[in-house]
Amino acid sequence: MFLYSGFILLKKITFAFLLLFLTYILLFLAFVGYVFLPSAQPTKKHDAVIVLTGGAGRISSGLEIYNQKLADKIFISGVHRSVEPEHLDALNQIPQDLQGIIAKDDLGYEATNTIENAQESGSWMKKNNIRSIYLVTADFHILRSYMEFKKVAPHIYIQAVPVKTFLTCNAYAVRRLWMEFGKVMYRFLKMVMTF
Repeated sequence: MFLYSGFILLKKITFAFLLLFLTYILLFLAFVGYVFLPSAQPTKKHDAVIVLTGGAGRISSGLEIYNQKLADKIFISGVHRSVEPEHLDALNQIPQDLQGIIAKDDLGYEATNTIENAQESGSWMKKNNIRSIYLVTADFHILRSYMEFKKVAPHIYIQAVPVKTFLTCNAYAVRRLWMEFGKVMYRFLKMVMTF
């Protein structure tokens, strides 16, 4: 009898584990679908555009929004301490018509990760009385960035502007997406546990 009940318990635990694993995989596939969805083009006016450094096309995308007068201010978070405004144009291959726009006050040098990006930007938003922003970062990074920004500044309206990183779904993209999805799930569980 004891052996039989142990077998039933093992079956239930195995079933629960498989169900959890399948749920995780389905959520991952939904996340991948979200990343590859086409995003709406910026059209509305917001107080600022905030760009998180760390990948190609982010700064030039933020500058394009700013240059189109869709934002009154621009802030770039996570800039390396050795980088001056005049270096950004060359480092990021900024188009000629967008060069020279960024001033020293538009750069945040403190952040080294997504949580610090949100904190650094939150301080800047508070200091500049910002109520609505465009948030520019990589497509795979936008969801977690949005979550961190909402934690720091829940009253701010955020319009996400994902910069397309993966044009195809190859082994590198899957690995990178899997890692980012794990971070999103961790952040989500942390958020749920604090309620």
